[in-house]
Amino acid sequence: MNTTDDAPFPDHDDDDDDLPSTEEKAIDTSDMTDPAEGLYAKDGELDPAEIGRRVPALTSLLRTHEDCFDLRIETEALAECLASEAGSSVRDATADDDLEAALRELSRDHLHEIVEDKLVVASLLVLQRLADDTSLSRKRRRAAAAGVALTGGLPDAQGVRGRGLLDLLLRVTLEELHAQEMLRRRAAESVDGLSAKELEEFWDQYPALRHRLEERYRKEVEAVLEDIEGGVVPAAVSVDLAVRGAHRLLEAAAAHSRDGTELDGDAVRDLLATTFESDLLDGGRGMVVARWKTVQQETAAVESEAGERLSSAAARAIRIVGPGSPAGEMVLFHVYMRAVMDGSFYIRDEDEAAAAREVFGEGGLRSEGVLAFADFLRERGDVDHEQRVLLAGIELWPDHEGIRDAATRAAAARMEQARRVRHGPTYEELGEVE
Repeated sequence: MNTTDDAPFPDHDDDDDDLPSTEEKAIDTSDMTDPAEGLYAKDGELDPAEIGRRVPALTSLLRTHEDCFDLRIETEALAECLASEAGSSVRDATADDDLEAALRELSRDHLHEIVEDKLVVASLLVLQRLADDTSLSRKRRRAAAAGVALTGGLPDAQGVRGRGLLDLLLRVTLEELHAQEMLRRRAAESVDGLSAKELEEFWDQYPALRHRLEERYRKEVEAVLEDIEGGVVPAAVSVDLAVRGAHRLLEAAAAHSRDGTELDGDAVRDLLATTFESDLLDGGRGMVVARWKTVQQETAAVESEAGERLSSAAARAIRIVGPGSPAGEMVLFHVYMRAVMDGSFYIRDEDEAAAAREVFGEGGLRSEGVLAFADFLRERGDVDHEQRVLLAGIELWPDHEGIRDAATRAAAARMEQARRVRHGPTYEELGEVE
């Protein structure tokens, strides 16, 4: 590592403060000497030898201290640079010396193209705070002070301040990206995938990677929820699933009214959580994901800003919800609550919307409206959705003969359709037998 383009730091540790790796367990806060002491020579210039002694501890600080996890070169810009002609020498390097020379060249000629001033400012603020933190070990405070000193240089010919620190951040960022790629390869080559122990060991070794991936995932989840609330990602819960939740909610509200008690928000969430588990997670997830996949496919080829945004939003929602992660369950529950509380369920067009409105009357849900909506679906040839709506109707009104008869007819029609698909037409239907 270097303070200038050509003068490398001595490659050895801080001899005065060679603490064990478990240094935080035995912190000596009695030494209140200035952590920047000794960094500058008598002429006021940085002392390369002293900086060099502190570089290993500074690198460790950047890798492992949570306050430094966001101090990284922006990965997309770095990846683009490495993939271009500018990164060819780094890509082609096979020996350590060749790689080091290639990194110095990349840093000297192209670092200013991929680094924003805000990274230098953020690094200065974080490292100064750590240098002043008397709860840290002396070694770590001195390392942070060295980092502060490395950010204090005047802009060079390309306008990059803190080149020495940014050189360190470049190497730490590349190291983590390389480790992540190696992990992916190991996972792809392993028959059973990576074990929980292997993953935990990896995250322990690269805690900043874990932090940034978790932060990116959290932001993606927040973006999906915002897209759902804003109507960018369309409603995906079918009418029958929303009706089941609405029925249970109305029943609970009526019971509370009779008892003279209030149905508060917590009770509503608890009630809908139970219907969510029995309704949406029992086959409902596939319906939601299938709906969003259709939206993504239909809009992917649309050459407009709105179409691109919708396709991107749908793809992000599928990525979160599809695998069944905890955050995916939260997003699904949010979609389900909106369908029940706001009527934000999936309707294909105005005609279907008009038919679906028949389900909801002034006093709540209407059995005759369910029958009318099922008739509308049958006329459309949507036997799957028709049967689901009628089965939901039976759950709501188990003694309603009209709904039970309609459900029986729908099931028989679906069985007949399935039989024809399995066995095909008869010889008589084909005209082969007179």
